[in-house]
Amino acid sequence: MAVRLAGILLLLGLTARGPAPARAGKMKVVEEPNTFGLNNPFLPQASRLQPKREPSPVSGPLHLFRLAGKCFSLVESTYKYEFCPFHNVTQHEQTFRWNAYSGILGIWHEWEIANNTFKGMWMTDGDSCHSRSRQSKVELTCGKTNRLAHVFEPSTCVYALTFETPLVCHPHSLLVYPTLSEALQQRWDQVEQDLADELITLQAHSELSQEVRRLTSLLDQHGISHTQPTAEIAHSKHLGQQVPTGATSEQLRGDPGLRGNTL
Repeated sequence: MAVRLAGILLLLGLTARGPAPARAGKMKVVEEPNTFGLNNPFLPQASRLQPKREPSPVSGPLHLFRLAGKCFSLVESTYKYEFCPFHNVTQHEQTFRWNAYSGILGIWHEWEIANNTFKGMWMTDGDSCHSRSRQSKVELTCGKTNRLAHVFEPSTCVYALTFETPLVCHPHSLLVYPTLSEALQQRWDQVEQDLADELITLQAHSELSQEVRRLTSLLDQHGISHTQPTAEIAHSKHLGQQVPTGATSEQLRGDPGLRGNTL
């Protein structure tokens, strides 16, 4: 009787617990690949960066050419902005969304010139934004190091960037004059002298300045160098050399270098 009762209790215990669970398999966690939207192979082809054209030829002050081929980034909020001088400006959303945004805010086009000075770098023909293309203007200012300092959007689809660099700390580093050929410099000097002697009017002087800008722009579009290959310009490539403290303004006129600054 006791044996029979023990059998019944054992049977009831197995029933309450249910069948023995199968051996649990190890859970596999799959992390979603993400490259912040930049050429992510899991995104549709249309979502990848696709420039509308090639950048314009490198142009402007010779000592800034060393920035070509380099990129500088700045992270603000959830976006990473990247400025590649003489190439493009891009924006990348820093999230783990499967469709994180990445886009081109402009491709190197030309310099903005005013008052015989290179005022800014225009990047145009970026990604479509409603009925227009995104574009950016990059202003170069003096700084201790090369860095992308600020980015903001003053108007829809138009971006303003500030790039700091020791390469523009010299007061003459962004002048147009040193980048002209010897023939254009001589013509420029003659017109300046004629203006000083009141042999021409301010209007004629302005028209000549526009002509010079058109000439340099045309040469740049066709990738033709128009900088005089003299020993003075070759020397300006080594901008770390100290400028003599006794140098006059005339001696510095064609010197686009730095005063005691190195890259």
